Amino acid sequence: DLVLTVDTTQRYQKVKGFGGSVTDAAAMNILSLPETAQDHLLRSYFSEEGLEYNLVRLPMASCDFSLHAYTYDDVPFDYELTHFSLRDEDTKLKA
Repeated sequence: DLVLTVDTTQRYQKVKGFGGSVTDAAAMNILSLPETAQDHLLRSYFSEEGLEYNLVRLPMASCDFSLHAYTYDDVPFDYELTHFSLRDEDTKLKA
């Protein structure tokens, strides 16, 4: 039998905070709400009266909650990133 012993006095890492991810789908849903509902929703997550989230993760390019797959540079071997560009999803939804 295996025995797991937890030593609560031993610390290996610190928690910087808690938060969520702003994916394309999350941003589209938030922006589809009336402005007062958007304000209420965001305060529910980030204010002292809410969950007090203090971190947000933004996916780079598309993710499994995007309407379609996209990258920032689809040209193979473009190491200089001459074809790099942000998509509308980044400039209109996430930033």
